Amino acid sequence: MLSEVKTKLPFNFSNLEIFILSVALSIGILCLFIPVHYLLILFVSGLAAALLVAKPEIPYYLLILSLPFAFFRFSAGGLNIAPLDVFIFITFVSVVLHSIMYNNFASLKTSADKYVITLALLFLFAGITSISSTGILGALKFIEAVVVYYLTVYMLRLKYVKISTILKLFIASACFQAIVGIFQSVTSVGAFYRTNRGYLGLLGLGSTSVWHGQGSFIHFNGFGNYLVSMFLLLCPFLYYVVKNKKIALAIALLLFTGVIISYSRGSLLGLIIAMAFFVHEITPNKKKFWTLTAIGTLFIGAFAIYVSGTSYINTLNPRDNIWDVVFAIIFDGPRSTLIGSGLNSYWDAIALYIPANVTFERIAGWYAHSSYLLAMQEMGLIGLFIYYGIIGCFMFSLYGDYKRTNGYLKFLSLSILMFLIGMLVMGIFDHSFASTNFRTLVFVIFALYYAFRNKEKILNKIPGKQVDLAEEKSV
Repeated sequence: MLSEVKTKLPFNFSNLEIFILSVALSIGILCLFIPVHYLLILFVSGLAAALLVAKPEIPYYLLILSLPFAFFRFSAGGLNIAPLDVFIFITFVSVVLHSIMYNNFASLKTSADKYVITLALLFLFAGITSISSTGILGALKFIEAVVVYYLTVYMLRLKYVKISTILKLFIASACFQAIVGIFQSVTSVGAFYRTNRGYLGLLGLGSTSVWHGQGSFIHFNGFGNYLVSMFLLLCPFLYYVVKNKKIALAIALLLFTGVIISYSRGSLLGLIIAMAFFVHEITPNKKKFWTLTAIGTLFIGAFAIYVSGTSYINTLNPRDNIWDVVFAIIFDGPRSTLIGSGLNSYWDAIALYIPANVTFERIAGWYAHSSYLLAMQEMGLIGLFIYYGIIGCFMFSLYGDYKRTNGYLKFLSLSILMFLIGMLVMGIFDHSFASTNFRTLVFVIFALYYAFRNKEKILNKIPGKQVDLAEEKSV
C-alpha cells in the first residue's frame, strides 16, 4: 500500500521558479558588497537595455518625438548635446545589436545615395577647413542626420517601423507644440519674446503687444517654421486620406493657430506660398485659381501698405544691416567667397565686421537670419550651389513622381514637395533650417520617400505601377 503512494519531491521547481530564485540569490549575495539602490539601478537599466535591443522601434519613435525639443540641451567638451543626439545614439546601438542577435538584415541602398554621400563629404570638408575650432563638431552633427536617414530606410525595409506611424507621430508632435505655443502666447508663461506684432491690434481690435509662442524651441521663428513644415507635410494626407474630415479640419486649424501666434512673418509667408502651390495642383479650373490668387495678392498688398509704418514691417530693417555684415564676410577674399569660412565659424568671422555700437546683450541678434547666407558664409558659393542644387534634384524627382504615379506615392511626393517649398521660402528670412534638428527632420522625410519609392520599383518592376493605398499599411 505504501509503495503505491505517489510522493512529490519538495524541490521539484519549474524553470521560471529556478530563474527567479537564481536572481534573488544573486542579488542577495551582491547586497553584501554593493548598496541596494545601485543594484536596483543596474537591474532596471539591464531590463531597459534588453527592451531597447528587442524593440529598436521604441528609441526610434522617441527620436522622432524629440526633433522639436531644441531648447533642452547641455554642453560637453564644446559640443551641444540635445535629447535628439541621445536618441540617435541609442537607436543606432539598438538596431545594430538587434540585427546581430536576430540575424536580420536589410539593404541600405537607395537611389539618393550619391546625393547623400556628396552632402556628407561637403559638410566634412567644411568642418575640416573651418576657421573655428568647433568646425569638425558641426560636420559630426550633419553626419548624425545622415545616420538617421539610413536608420529610417533600414527600419522601414525590415518593417520595424511604418510610414503611417511616423506620420501620426509628426501629427501628435506638431499638435502638442501648437497647444504649448498657444498657452505661452495667451498666458505669457514660458514665453520669452514680446513685440508689437499683434494682428488684431494692427486692425484696431485690441493691443498690438503680444507674447510669441515658441513651444520647446529657442526662438519663435523655429517654432513657426516647424509648425508650417508639419502643416505642409501633412496637408495632402489630411485632405485626401483622412476619412473623418472634422478631425482633419480640427488638426489643420490647431496647427494654423499655432503658426499665427508664433507671429513669425517668414513662417506665414512660407505657408501662404506653399499652400498656393497646393491649391493650384488640386484645382481643376486654373483660370479660377489665378483670379483668386490675384485678388488675394491685392488684399495682402493693401495690408502691407497699411502696416508699412508700424513695427510689424519696420523690424525687418535690422536684417539689412545684418546681411551687409554677412556679405562683407563672404566677399572678404577668394577663399571665403568660394569655399567659405567653414562650419560653426560665423562668430569667429563676424568679429571684425560687427558695428561698434552693438552691445554684448544684443550681439546674439546679429546671427545670419537667412539659411542661404549662412550656407554661403560657411561653405562659399561652391557649397551653396551644391547644397541647394541637390535639394533641387530632390524636388525635380518628387514632382516627377507626383505627376506620373498614383496611390500612396503620389500623396507622399506631393506632401514632401510642399514641405521643401515652404522650407526654401522660410529659409530666406531665417536660419532655423541650418540647425541639426531641422536637418535631421529633412533626412527622415527623404528616407520615407526613397525607402517607399525604391520598394515599389523592386516589387513591381515597372516604375509607373504603384500599390494601392491600403497596401501601404503593411510597409
